Amino acid sequence: EKLIQHYESGMVIPLNNASALADAVIELKGNPDLAKTFSKNAKQKMQAIYSSEVMAKAYSAIYSAIIR
Repeated sequence: EKLIQHYESGMVIPLNNASALADAVIELKGNPDLAKTFSKNAKQKMQAIYSSEVMAKAYSAIYSAIIR
């Protein structure tokens, strides 16, 4: 699964496309609420995937599988 979803948790800009990058920067500068929404959504997604609780459960499952 992609960490950044276009217009959900950020903007996906094509490589080597300075014009698209400039457009995205201008859009975010002109729309701070959009930037805040991206930030909030990205934080929630990262916490859901990489929180200490989630990671501990994943490691525990790996260790359990190894010792069986």
